Amino acid sequence: KNGSNVHLMKMPFANISAEKRKEFVKVFQEENIKIFEESLVELQELLSKYNPLLILSFLTNYNLMAFTHNNEIKILGEEYRINQSDIEICQALILQINSKELKFEIPLGNTYNKVQELLGKLTLSNHYKQMAPEILDMNDEESAIKFTQEYVKMHTQTVRNWGSFEQVKIISSEIYEKCDELLINNYGFNSSNVICVFNHLIKKSEKMANVRFENLQKLSKIKNSKNLLDYYLELINNEIQDKDETYQYMILKKPKEVLLWIMSHYDLRLTDQYTFNIDNIADELNIEKSVIINIVKNFGFNFGELESFQTEHIFLGNPIWSKPIILLSNDEFFCPMPQMFFSFILKSFDNLIDKIDKEQLSDIKAEYLENKIEEIVKSKFPHENTINSMKWKFDDHGEIKEYETDLITFIDNYIIIFEAKSGKIDDSSLRGAPKRLKRDIEKLLLEPNIQSKRLKDRLEYLVLNPEVHDELREKLNIDLTKVNKVLRVSITLEYFASLQSNIFELENTGWIPNDYEPCPTMNIADFETLYDIFDNPTQIINYLEMREELERHIKYKGDELDLIALYMDNHLNLADINPEFPLMITGMSKKIDDYYELKNTNPEIKKPVPKMNKYFEKILNQVEDRKPDGWIQIGSIIYRLFPDDQIKIINML
Repeated sequence: KNGSNVHLMKMPFANISAEKRKEFVKVFQEENIKIFEESLVELQELLSKYNPLLILSFLTNYNLMAFTHNNEIKILGEEYRINQSDIEICQALILQINSKELKFEIPLGNTYNKVQELLGKLTLSNHYKQMAPEILDMNDEESAIKFTQEYVKMHTQTVRNWGSFEQVKIISSEIYEKCDELLINNYGFNSSNVICVFNHLIKKSEKMANVRFENLQKLSKIKNSKNLLDYYLELINNEIQDKDETYQYMILKKPKEVLLWIMSHYDLRLTDQYTFNIDNIADELNIEKSVIINIVKNFGFNFGELESFQTEHIFLGNPIWSKPIILLSNDEFFCPMPQMFFSFILKSFDNLIDKIDKEQLSDIKAEYLENKIEEIVKSKFPHENTINSMKWKFDDHGEIKEYETDLITFIDNYIIIFEAKSGKIDDSSLRGAPKRLKRDIEKLLLEPNIQSKRLKDRLEYLVLNPEVHDELREKLNIDLTKVNKVLRVSITLEYFASLQSNIFELENTGWIPNDYEPCPTMNIADFETLYDIFDNPTQIINYLEMREELERHIKYKGDELDLIALYMDNHLNLADINPEFPLMITGMSKKIDDYYELKNTNPEIKKPVPKMNKYFEKILNQVEDRKPDGWIQIGSIIYRLFPDDQIKIINML
């Protein structure tokens, strides 16, 4: 009914003794330590011997290059590809090699596949070699903490997007433009210079990749060996060694064989897509050359510069995350993954600005997040009463305490409390360090939730007890007797390994208070997407309402956009789901991800919308237009109906 399937599997170790289990885990760990060490040595040898720039270009082009098909984003070689994180590891390993040891030989035919295979082995064995037999002796709380550590580490290593590309650019620009004076005075560039350069590198490399793809398509349509060779040689300006001998040899081959040779030879020019000239970039962007030079130096490494960096730390603290450029000369640089800058843009700018004025940056972020939330809320609720930075007092067993709530919105008979947390997630937390991880979870996820719950409890008490005097009544300036529902939302600036959307993962860690009641928690990009993807205020409020109920009763695996996509399918009507089993929704957000990706090149693309019977949709539109008393509640009741049930009701009528 809701598109979800549950499969029961037998526990493979169910009838094995504890001692045998430990023995198995120990052997498994030792095997993976051996695989890791052997793979690393073999990989380092290949990267030293063969042209590392060509290897990086090949891996990037054939694993990360996307194309559009039927309004969906597809990856070239999707079934067999490695992740961007694997290629990042490869780049760091290359930068560990002393520049004098790099031979830059042309890779043989199977070299690329071997490098790709070894990277996959290296990543997997690095994970498995940490599975020590001692994990079997852990109690429930220790196991839960260990699981949370591994969950966060997995996200740190592999997950790169914390918002759509345009969102990331806009949000980052809005934050760091307030730090431009600091950046210019200390580094010789401003935030927009850096964003502009890396955005240009992406467009430039994509344009060259598209031209290359179009050329290969044209070549594939030529069915004559001579014509194939003539066209290709003209395409590359006859730049080929032993041209005459090669031509005479290849012209005798079948067209398919010639085409395969051409594709292989054309790959040798892949580095052109990711090699950039400083003078050209300065001219194309109309930015001073000195500014481009400063950006390249601050966001780049020389060959061998990571020679002393520990290989083990690359997986969870890769230095190239904030320095994705490889410096080649005074005039040229190499950047195979310019998009990496945007994945780690907050970290990159923070690293620069923290050295100058950490406190000012913290204040800028806090003010920005609160203002951004208000801007987003008013984009859908422009005529509603909204109060920001509201201070209120509460008598806690004779002790008067003062609190501050970031934003409150009143719409119809609903109150929505918004709490903002702009704090930075410590790098060691993202590497799974338990003390730091616990502290950041408390600071960014639990504290704002507890704060909003405190206000919700007080408001609900005042609603039920109209005779009780409280200065809150005057501050809110509304008739609390008409309030039907108080909702809460917490918004973070940074993406916390999707833990904010999966707080139940922490339930057995001992880190969550016993009386903790979760509310929808998301980062600012997902919050903005929620308000953008849904056209009607009723949809947004119903989503938040259903999301809060789901948070309390259903376990699930997925992030906020997966939940929004699930809502589009079934309005989060999950009555038939067994709460004992986690609902696997990871990947459901693809239609939302694709929409925002394709929207940049195709403004006419249709927005994904929640399933809704046209009859009920018409009723909802009329209710929203007329806005009778209780109109949000009426809409919420209709949205609670599963789409299939709406059809049944219409048929009955």
